[in-house]
Amino acid sequence: MSLRPLPRVIQFAIGILASAPLTAEDGKALFTIHCAACHLTDRQLVGPSLVEVSRLYTGKLEEFVAWCREPRQKRQGVIQMPPMQHVGDDNLELIHAYILEVSRGMKEVKVQGLDPFYASPSMRKRPLVMRTFMPEAGPAAIAVAVNDTLHYCWDAGECRLRYIWKGDFIDGWPVWKGNGDGLARIQGDILLREEEHPLLQV
Repeated sequence: MSLRPLPRVIQFAIGILASAPLTAEDGKALFTIHCAACHLTDRQLVGPSLVEVSRLYTGKLEEFVAWCREPRQKRQGVIQMPPMQHVGDDNLELIHAYILEVSRGMKEVKVQGLDPFYASPSMRKRPLVMRTFMPEAGPAAIAVAVNDTLHYCWDAGECRLRYIWKGDFIDGWPVWKGNGDGLARIQGDILLREEEHPLLQV
């Protein structure tokens, strides 16, 4: 059995696609994989916003790539960016193009110690179940927003309720900023606190 060669028109189309220049849109997928966990477009998260990165590195492609390959500590109290050499210089250039494109015309939103995800649609869904680190609970704590005003903390490690509070939900910024080395802050007043496991109450 012999294989027939591809028609010339298909070969021509494949050649065009293979030689097409990569654009900022190609950098979007790379950014999502390698950068989105720590960088938001218009505000600081773990790392600086894309608005700030664009301001620092517009017209400075080589400097941007060099920084990504060997980043250094710039700010106190902020997690240092890990080296991104594994991404490759060509891909870092695509990420640079995407950052400049997506942040064009946008302004920095100053975050005053509050969770930058606070107002995002996913955070405002109710009910909402969030695995995070909570005060007065073990490392397997779960924060639950029943509605916009009533919430509780469940300790999955001890399989029991810790407390119920009324008000707003939580400020998770200490957790994100510390890369897990911090506790979320309750935004309200505690209504009930279970001091001991119910099976131990007699």
